[in-house]
Amino acid sequence: MSAGPNREQLRAKHAYDVVRRAHGGEEWSRYEGLVMGLPVVILRCGLVGAVAWLARNNAAGKLLMHDLSAWVPGLGGNASELLGRVCGLEVAPYMVATREALKVAGWLKRAAQAMPKKQEQAHA
Repeated sequence: MSAGPNREQLRAKHAYDVVRRAHGGEEWSRYEGLVMGLPVVILRCGLVGAVAWLARNNAAGKLLMHDLSAWVPGLGGNASELLGRVCGLEVAPYMVATREALKVAGWLKRAAQAMPKKQEQAHA
């Protein structure tokens, strides 16, 4: 039995850390919208389509690309080069990266949903 956190716990921690960092920033509203839509875009368009969708969404998309590439195996490195790296993956690593991105995207969405809304912040 392992004493350390499992992969799901590590994914969740990563997601909550990066979403907490983005929360309250000037790009939060756009970032939150992208996070909420990311799992569906990955399912409908694949990982390449999802990364292309993020790449066209300016600062919030670039931030989310960075947050995703930091965790998904085979995608690490500069977020501005993420689309090229994803397009260049062989089939098996692409499938692994897609599954991992979907799991991370799910945790990012849960983390965004857990952040307080503006009216909740004003009362806190």
